[in-house]
Amino acid sequence: MRHLGMEIPAGDVEKILRQLGFSPQPKGRAAWKCAVPSYRVDCSREIDLVEEVARHYGYDRFPLRLPPHTGQAAQRAARALPEERVRTLLLALGYDETLSAVLVGQETAAFSKEIPVPLANPLSEEASLVRTSLMPGLLAAVQWNLNRDQKTVRLFEIGSVYQREGDGYREPSTLVIVATGDRLEATLGNPARAFDFYDLKGDLEQLVELFAVVSYDVAADDLPGYYRAGRAVRLVAEGKTVGRLGELDPEFAGSWKFRQPVYIAEVFLETLYGWNLRSPQAQPISRFPAVERDFSLLLPQGTRFAAVRAAITSLNIPELVAVAPVEVFRGDPAHPVPAGKYSLLLRVTLQSQQATLAEADLQNYSARIRECLEQKLGAQIRM
Repeated sequence: MRHLGMEIPAGDVEKILRQLGFSPQPKGRAAWKCAVPSYRVDCSREIDLVEEVARHYGYDRFPLRLPPHTGQAAQRAARALPEERVRTLLLALGYDETLSAVLVGQETAAFSKEIPVPLANPLSEEASLVRTSLMPGLLAAVQWNLNRDQKTVRLFEIGSVYQREGDGYREPSTLVIVATGDRLEATLGNPARAFDFYDLKGDLEQLVELFAVVSYDVAADDLPGYYRAGRAVRLVAEGKTVGRLGELDPEFAGSWKFRQPVYIAEVFLETLYGWNLRSPQAQPISRFPAVERDFSLLLPQGTRFAAVRAAITSLNIPELVAVAPVEVFRGDPAHPVPAGKYSLLLRVTLQSQQATLAEADLQNYSARIRECLEQKLGAQIRM
């Protein structure tokens, strides 16, 4: 009875087998040849008889003990830690994780350029292909919730998609996010605020900043047709596309019977995992006051804030803490703005770790910032 971890007396074993109708015949010192009754169809292997003996001998008579330790530490997959960090962030941002079926139907092909991988022997047409996108599964979950009067839904899924590669297949890991409804619920004296494109963009920027990406930007080209034109971008990190985000195209939304805007995002985790996780860093809080300086700028149409921020940070001012837009003004009949221009009110925060900033230092930094914006972006300073 080596399987049980203890010795059961041979007499007890033979008695139990005989009482159960197995007609044991001794065969050696501690072995028996048994005939299985026709009604015991559950006993087809030697281990089944061992289980019968243990059950009737009494599990309570077996000593309690821990299984032996092999001494080998469990190995985590290389992507386990970054995936855990991504999942933790999204849960903290208010998204719920979901799992969708790997087997899908033909109607899901619109969400990928990849040729679907068919099953050799599918059980149904609705499960005849291996998925090439996580998007249909999440949209189905959103549809299910909206049909049950859940107007605010925020979901994500991390999983593999299946793509042909030469004579074989590859299974890249992908993240898909879907959100609709309110970002902030209504409270006493404050109306609800609907989830929008910039909420989703901010969430994805936080996700990218988990990794040691030097710089990232957005581009509005090379987007699939299920994104609404003018309300979607690609997220590009150091020249590599790591994701897409935007509003679901109204035509696709109509086919899913959505009556409110739905925002979607896809993150190519295999590409994003090419960067190491960013290590947390801390610095002491300055004992000296921060100083804010506002700049009223006239900028050429099409100049993005990312370019403004990049120009200022390129000055490498050690005391620079933050660069933030305060107001964008494109003119009205009473206060026109020159054609081809728009007005941006920019706020720059400066703070030193060593001393209170002197007025001469502030004037010097302000002059450098104005000169940089004029030369690099063609900005005009409004007085």
